[in-house]
Amino acid sequence: MYPELSDTSVGFSNVVGYNISGLKRFDIVIIYVAEKDEYLVKRVIGLPGETVSYKDGKLYINGEYVKEDFLDQTYVSSYNGTFMADVSPITIGDDEYYCLGDNRPHSSDSRYYGPFKKENIKSKGIFIFWPFSNFGVETW
Repeated sequence: MYPELSDTSVGFSNVVGYNISGLKRFDIVIIYVAEKDEYLVKRVIGLPGETVSYKDGKLYINGEYVKEDFLDQTYVSSYNGTFMADVSPITIGDDEYYCLGDNRPHSSDSRYYGPFKKENIKSKGIFIFWPFSNFGVETW
C-alpha cells in the first residue's frame, strides 16, 4: 500500500465498523488469503455487481470514469505512464470486491487473485500509531 502505508507501519484495523457499516469504494481493507496463510492490505475499488476496468491508467466503473483522488500523483507520475496497466472489464460477483494496492506496479491484488470474497475481508480502515509521522486514521 506504499506510499500510503510502509512496510514498517504499525497499527490496527476496525472489525466492528466493518460489521456495522459495510464497505464503500476506496475503503482500506484487510484481506485473508487462505492459500498463502497471510493477510493483505488493499483498497476497495469495485463493489458487488459492478463492472471494473482500467484504460490508459484511468478507472472505469460500469463504463463511467471514476477519479482516484487518494493516489499520490507525484508517485504515479514517476512511472511515466506505466503505473497502472489496462484491465479488461470484469464484472464483480454478488459477494465479491475488486481490491488493489496503492503501489500498483508492485502489488499482488485482484489482478492476480481475482475478486476477493466478502468472507475473506476481515476488517476495514487502518489506525497507524507507528511511525509517529504517519499517526492517524485511514478510511475508518
